[in-house]
Amino acid sequence: MSRALLGLALLAAASALQAQSATEAGREQFREAARTCRYAPPAEQRVCMGFELCKASRDPAQCEQRYFINMERRDLVLAACKGKQGKVLNNCMRDEYKTLDKSPRLKGCDGMTGAPLLECVREEYKQLAPAPKR
Repeated sequence: MSRALLGLALLAAASALQAQSATEAGREQFREAARTCRYAPPAEQRVCMGFELCKASRDPAQCEQRYFINMERRDLVLAACKGKQGKVLNNCMRDEYKTLDKSPRLKGCDGMTGAPLLECVREEYKQLAPAPKR
């Protein structure tokens, strides 16, 4: 019985360690992308970050599209919850994310990458997203 518990505990510890190392790898990848894009003009930094973070993925174009969609969603939520703090901010952000479509399909942006994709996502998302509440 104690061997089974020990085995389970070791398995759980190994899973937690693997998840932690994956998180650290993601953070390091983000830091490297930020270092690479540090000297890009401000208007091009987001495009640069999307490219750098997605260049190693299996489908970089799809990765970039997801990155830009999530970026636009985050910007809309932050704009709607501007000026709030603490639990009020947490509740506002949760409610705003619930109002947004979870994974919009932006057919008009297929095949695009970089700056044109960012502009396309912004235009498409303006039509999909509800107007921010005041």
